[in-house]
Amino acid sequence: MMLRATYMLFVAILISGCYDSADTPGPVRTSMSANTTLANLRSMYKGYTFEVTDDIIVEGVVTSSDKAGNFYRTFTISDGTAGAEIMAGTSDLHNSYPPGYRIFVKVKGCAVGMSRSVLQIGMMPESFENYETDYFYSDVLLDRHIIRSGKSASMDIRTLEYEELTPSACGMPVRICNLSHAATSDSGIDTWAGYRCFTDINGSTVYTYTSEYADFADLALPATSVDITGILQYGEISGISGSHYIIKMRSEEDCHIHNGIH
Repeated sequence: MMLRATYMLFVAILISGCYDSADTPGPVRTSMSANTTLANLRSMYKGYTFEVTDDIIVEGVVTSSDKAGNFYRTFTISDGTAGAEIMAGTSDLHNSYPPGYRIFVKVKGCAVGMSRSVLQIGMMPESFENYETDYFYSDVLLDRHIIRSGKSASMDIRTLEYEELTPSACGMPVRICNLSHAATSDSGIDTWAGYRCFTDINGSTVYTYTSEYADFADLALPATSVDITGILQYGEISGISGSHYIIKMRSEEDCHIHNGIH
């Protein structure tokens, strides 16, 4: 009985060691290196989703978080040349891929597509599906293609004027300063949920998008000038003519109010 109890205790300790805590991403591999940039991968996109057959490896720093609920089953990375959205397909990604964490992506066997001018890396969608890139869906697929380096890096956030925005910057974190909300409700009180229009000092417009499930979706929009940070997108918005630049905030803290509250 004592021998069996000792054995069971050993097995329990061994099994518990195979799991990562919620605060410690793993596994960690450090011998890998990228052989091309995200900008080069982006240049391979010719207007339709394709499957990568070459041994391409890219790296990047995680630039988004799903903790506040505005990103769902995806996270974004940037290597300074371009950005990309990883179609992870799982939840609580901020535990395994926290902002600032460096990863490598083995792109061979993955699908590369584009949505709202954001490069996407995932799986090929079925012919009947109406979106550009499918999710990885399983941890097995994620671990096959997404390799965690175990290193953190500073996140490069570009502060840009509206005139400096380009579709090639989509998927990267940007900051636009001195924006004012263009009120749309009769009461003058709007919340973050949905698409919200902001204008700069020259009257140029940029939109924010906030999921109704985000923690800050029901908070009132600021009534004063703000600086807004988030992942840049470019595309059409239902009910509004033309294509527009969109900032997808990661949390309420991505809005800096000039009165010093945030």
